[in-house]
Amino acid sequence: MSALLLLGTACQAVEPASETVPEEAGTIWYSNLDSEAARQEVAARLIGAGITQERVNTVLDWAADYNSCMRGCKGFTLVGDFTPASDQAVDYGEYYPMSNQWYKVNGRDYQDILCRIAAFELLGDKITMQNLLPREEWACEDNDSGWLYSDWNILRGRQETGDMPAYVPNPQISWDDAELARYFTLFGPVSIPEGCSSNELAGYIRAEWERRGISFTEGDASLITLWLCSGSHTAAGHAAVLIEDKDGLLLFEKTNPESPYSAAKFGSLLEVEAYLTEMLRLDDARYGIERERPLVLKNGEPIL
Repeated sequence: MSALLLLGTACQAVEPASETVPEEAGTIWYSNLDSEAARQEVAARLIGAGITQERVNTVLDWAADYNSCMRGCKGFTLVGDFTPASDQAVDYGEYYPMSNQWYKVNGRDYQDILCRIAAFELLGDKITMQNLLPREEWACEDNDSGWLYSDWNILRGRQETGDMPAYVPNPQISWDDAELARYFTLFGPVSIPEGCSSNELAGYIRAEWERRGISFTEGDASLITLWLCSGSHTAAGHAAVLIEDKDGLLLFEKTNPESPYSAAKFGSLLEVEAYLTEMLRLDDARYGIERERPLVLKNGEPIL
């Protein structure tokens, strides 16, 4: 999530499980879905918010595959049932142990699902795009200039070039060309004046999404995007799905490439925004990156 856009068991029908109620206001309760109880609870809330069971099954299959592959990773411990976090965010540690476990220990020759792909798989039929970007504007194939090249590598693979290894497409994803066009239209970078304020930034994103004909089905499930800037462009460096229902707020996300899936419970949108920005700050601090506080959007509007 910290590097802008370059890093960015089948479930049956379930009855809602009894939920863990936070004992203290402001405490983040989270799970990496590494228990059947947590998977059932998360599935029930996603489906209850209007996301189709097929889409929920697909993403939770991805999470189950990830957990089976990464449970032995020395960089973190997967959490099963919902557990209180010790801080405002959850630190999964350095990238290298995760990368080593994914590629070397498990012998994967494809890149893992990332946040934007997981969020789009869940909410794809709740997002409308009337004016799809033409193929030449997807900005996804060139490692040097494509803002979404990591997404392209996952979805369509990559040939070996110089010191960069080849990857096959992630075999868990079966999107056709029409779905790819919708995906890259939604997450394609937005042109901005350098140095614009957060309010101005939100306005430029809103105007560009209107030009692309992007709109959202309003309801209990929303797309959360965290926007990062680089020069004269901005794009969603992270994406997640927010559920707002009678049981409170649940944020579902793939936290980073090769890092865990997470479902986290919050008491307010302020806590959600603070969590997302703190997660980014942790990664930035680890790699010596300094930047201004990012803009967080709920569908097309600032979350706060």
